[in-house]
Amino acid sequence: MHRGPAQTIPASRSGVYGAMVLAGRILLEPFQKVTVNVPQDVLSGATRELQRRRGEILDMTNVGDLQTVVAKIPVAEMFGFAS
Repeated sequence: MHRGPAQTIPASRSGVYGAMVLAGRILLEPFQKVTVNVPQDVLSGATRELQRRRGEILDMTNVGDLQTVVAKIPVAEMFGFAS
């Protein structure tokens, strides 16, 4: 039995629509993983700035005389942040 677009497209549309209605809506925000290397004496200012931008600090390590901070920050909050 042959089924053409006149039969398959409405069935597909109905199935996808039903799945979307049952799943509900969710808004996802893109995040960016950043690594910041700062001297120990400005570490508190750097972490404060990351948290002010809704960042979540994932890891902090000491590399020589620098402190490395790894954080996850929303992309929308990264505008104006120097690279």
